[in-house]
Amino acid sequence: MTEAEIMKDYQNAMNEEYEAQQKNTEDVLTSLSKKVDANYLQAVKDWLGDEDNGIWGNLKIVYNTIGDWQDEVNEYEESYWDILKGMYVNQSCGYSGDDYNGTLEVKISETEYLRASFSL
Repeated sequence: MTEAEIMKDYQNAMNEEYEAQQKNTEDVLTSLSKKVDANYLQAVKDWLGDEDNGIWGNLKIVYNTIGDWQDEVNEYEESYWDILKGMYVNQSCGYSGDDYNGTLEVKISETEYLRASFSL
């Protein structure tokens, strides 16, 4: 296999992963729109879209958290924290010591949470 073929295969795989994550996000947000009000849904969308959170996808609605609670109220300027109030964080440190990955979870209801994968 030539280098050009390898790069093309890699690009195709990356595109397929991106499309799968986009579909997952659309499906989960559609489901979420039936569970929360419009303001909460917009706050979730803003949280997902904030590049500082490093969220890349793998969204799912779960019934138990796996992270530790972080109260984000008044910590940052992002107005979505006024609605979401905080998140559960489950993270690991990478090899270099200054990179992190794991999951973030925000509350949907008393028994449901939205989990997203992140890396920074």
